[in-house]
Amino acid sequence: MSEERSGHVLELYKKAFAEKSSRSVDIYGYGFTTLSTGSGEVKINKIEETENKKAGSRFLLELDIQLEGESEVLHTSEYVYLATGASSLCHTSNFQWKRNVDVYLVVSVKNLGAWVQHLIHNMEHIYKVTGDERFELVIVDYQSGDLDVAAELRASSLPRWKVISMTGGFSRSGGLQAGIDYVTNPDAIVMTIDMHLTLPPGFVEYTRRHVVQGKMGFAPMFFRLNQGYTEININGFWETLTYGLLGMYKSDWTTAGGFDVQKYTTKWGGEDWGAVDR
Repeated sequence: MSEERSGHVLELYKKAFAEKSSRSVDIYGYGFTTLSTGSGEVKINKIEETENKKAGSRFLLELDIQLEGESEVLHTSEYVYLATGASSLCHTSNFQWKRNVDVYLVVSVKNLGAWVQHLIHNMEHIYKVTGDERFELVIVDYQSGDLDVAAELRASSLPRWKVISMTGGFSRSGGLQAGIDYVTNPDAIVMTIDMHLTLPPGFVEYTRRHVVQGKMGFAPMFFRLNQGYTEININGFWETLTYGLLGMYKSDWTTAGGFDVQKYTTKWGGEDWGAVDR
């Protein structure tokens, strides 16, 4: 998004916020029931735009709001809508992400011990940086012989984890579906992941912000490094032809039907596209 476009959206938001500030309101789940009158300072952390050329644009605004006369800064992340030709933003009351939602990260493995260790260390780093105790790592293990997965997790700093033991030939779709089935709470988010990644500290929170129950799932694009390169010495490309990371609410996984474990019993590749098509 261009700087001019971001600035325009910000000015519209500040106008809407100033109009609300003169009466008692709830600031989108943050627990503030009243606001001081007058203006304030609004700073952009991030603005994401999803454009529909006919209807308009939906924005995810991540802002810091400093109210006039107040020392505390309000951090807000919310969806707003700008209809085509409109001069004011609309608050999408029926399209907002939920805070404090449990997130289950599910992966299917067999004999990939070094990568499992990498994944666990990655999850430990996320937990150390964020202190988020509302995510759980679920590893579906097909009788790995190179690593005691449960022992590795017991020795880790992760407060929440689960190992699901499977028999038979490895099935990525079957393993991921077993992880999805393990989650019983329909109001929890289930994100299928891969081990061959380094996820950023904010990944769990990013997932919450990009999943709306009954309306939107999250399939983040990732950057694939070319052989011999690292996160410091970067050379590679954005992977656009896969849904290796796919998250939605458990209720939506149930509605969609999950992975096609019959078609992709032991076949690897295409199961993610199949799940999206469903």
